[in-house]
Amino acid sequence: MFLHGRDLSVPLLIRTIRRLTKEKVQMASEVSSLLWNQVAERASAKEEASILKAELDLRTRRLETKKNELQSVLEKKLDRRSSDWSLKLEKYQIVQHRLRERARELAEQNVSLQREVSSFNEKEGDNRIKMSFSEKHLEDLSKRI
Repeated sequence: MFLHGRDLSVPLLIRTIRRLTKEKVQMASEVSSLLWNQVAERASAKEEASILKAELDLRTRRLETKKNELQSVLEKKLDRRSSDWSLKLEKYQIVQHRLRERARELAEQNVSLQREVSSFNEKEGDNRIKMSFSEKHLEDLSKRI
């Protein structure tokens, strides 16, 4: 043992036991203090983690709320713009339909006018022939007189 070869007097043994007991109590106190410090640090870390988690949850909820608000605003804008474009498209389609109807009417009028011009040209040709015939007839009559 560790006392082998030493003086084994009772008072020396009692002092050694007291010293060792004191050291043991002191070491136990130090270990206890270290354990209490660790427990306190863990509790503090848990509390800090809990506070940080709550803060993160709060920020997450705020961001989620903000995201939902922005999404709602954007959807409303998109719906409004879509509605605006739908109305514009409908107006342009109405105008396009009117213009096509007007183009069809003008095409019909053009055909009718071309027929009239043809008819006038034909009548003009007939009238020239009649005039020419009348002039000749007048000449003939004038010669006879």
